[in-house]
Amino acid sequence: MTTTDPAKPAEHTTDPAPVNVLLVGGGGREHALAAAICRSPRLGKLWVTHPENPGLAGLGTPVGVPVSAAAMYRLEQLCDRERIGLVVVGPEGPLAEGYADKLATPDRLVFGPRQAGAMLEADKAWCKALLREASVPTAEGREFTDSGTAAPLRHEPDRATGHQGLGAGRRQGRVRAGIDQGSQRRHPADHG
Repeated sequence: MTTTDPAKPAEHTTDPAPVNVLLVGGGGREHALAAAICRSPRLGKLWVTHPENPGLAGLGTPVGVPVSAAAMYRLEQLCDRERIGLVVVGPEGPLAEGYADKLATPDRLVFGPRQAGAMLEADKAWCKALLREASVPTAEGREFTDSGTAAPLRHEPDRATGHQGLGAGRRQGRVRAGIDQGSQRRHPADHG
């Protein structure tokens, strides 16, 4: 008869179960995440939301459902049907739209901040105001609602880095277009 020492943790002889993973996003960051996920010995199956990225297409299985905040229930159904145990959300847009909040369950973990935390990155003006209010040092930043107000701003190159400022040189037209486009956005999650 063998006895076990209650002071020692029990030894597990079986390997942990494989985990099916859903990766949301289709850029270079998500490709790097997918490559790392595929190296895990615990990976069951990798599902990707953007198989039009050739790098992702070679690493995962397309979800085959619409990917949008409005059709979130489709991703929830996929996660339930395919027993996805981990969702990895790469881009800030889906995080700011609440993907992490909506896809997390007691049986499904989500890697990525909840909607409230994602606002730090998704809404730069809100973040700057929060940092100033909390007396956290931050670089100077201004918010504009039209390109006419921002157009006169020109900055000299930063002597330490050599980087040009807001309206320097050929970028001024792109800056104006970006300000005009940004002023038409209604929700912080739209910022990219």
